[in-house]
Amino acid sequence: MNVKIRQAKVADTKLIVKLSWQTMLETFDKDNAPGVVEAYLEENITEEIIENEISNLNSSFFITEKDSLPVGFFKLRKDNYHENELAGENSIELQRIYVLEAEKGKKIGSLQMDYSINLARKEGFEILWLGVWEKNLKAIEFYEKKGFQKFNTHPFPFGDEIQTDVMMKKNI
Repeated sequence: MNVKIRQAKVADTKLIVKLSWQTMLETFDKDNAPGVVEAYLEENITEEIIENEISNLNSSFFITEKDSLPVGFFKLRKDNYHENELAGENSIELQRIYVLEAEKGKKIGSLQMDYSINLARKEGFEILWLGVWEKNLKAIEFYEKKGFQKFNTHPFPFGDEIQTDVMMKKNI
C-alpha cells in the first residue's frame, strides 16, 4: 500500500468539498434524521468556505492519497476559537479527520492521526485536541486507543439540530 499525505492548496478546494460531502454522508447519514447531514453540508461545506479555510494561516488541510487516489483528509487549526478549558494552553485542534468508507480498517486513519501528532509536536504544540459526536462510538474508541482523554462536552449545531460533541485531548 502506497499512502502519502500532502498539504492541500487552494487548487484542492473542490476535492476537499467532494471528500467532505462523501465521508460525512457515509459517516453520519444513517444515524441522523433525513436531510440533517445534507443541511449541515450545504451551509458549512461549500467551495467558498473551504477556500477561505485553506487560505487561513491558522488552518491547514491535508489530503491522504493511496496509490495516488484521494482516500481521506484532515484539518489542523491553530487558534482555539471556542475552548475556554484550553485557553492559555499551547494547543492545536484536529478537525474533520475522515477516511472514505471503503478504506476504513486499513490503517489510514491511524496514519493520519500519527501524522497530525508528529506535525503538532514538530511545530511546538503540547496538546492536540478534537471534538467528536457523542454517538460516534467507533471514533471515540479510536481516539482513546491513540491516547486521547475526554475533558468536556459542548453543543454542536448540525443542520437544524443541536448535537453534543465530546471534547478530547492528548498531551504530545
